[in-house]
Amino acid sequence: MSKEDKLNILPRLIMPITVLLFNLFTAKAEFVSSDGPIPAHYGFPLFWHHPNDVVSLAWDLSLPALVVDFLIYLLVVWFVFKIIPVRYTEYLRSPYISMGLWVLALVAAFFISIHFTFNPDFSLSFFLPDAKISRYGFFAGFEFKG
Repeated sequence: MSKEDKLNILPRLIMPITVLLFNLFTAKAEFVSSDGPIPAHYGFPLFWHHPNDVVSLAWDLSLPALVVDFLIYLLVVWFVFKIIPVRYTEYLRSPYISMGLWVLALVAAFFISIHFTFNPDFSLSFFLPDAKISRYGFFAGFEFKG
């Protein structure tokens, strides 16, 4: 792999794959509290969004957790590309593959941004609820509740 290829792999492959994975693969945790139901929290490895406790159809977003989660996804994808032998990634260097990955990543980012746009009253929250996790699971895609 030439030096130029090493420099081009981040914007051409690693970033769109990171954006795609970040938007599509996450975890959901449901909590049990003596005070009543607590909305499910989403994000992996840190929970960075959950429905607002007070305002219907609003979301609480934790920007520090969102940034940390995105950076972890970016590092994992970068590490995977570093350990995969070059001969297996040759076909990924096509500009059509790169363009296709960017289109998929932007479509996934569009859908998740629409999800938060239609739920406009979001605020910043920095802490998990003082409760016990009752169920925890991974899923791919989006979960819309009306």
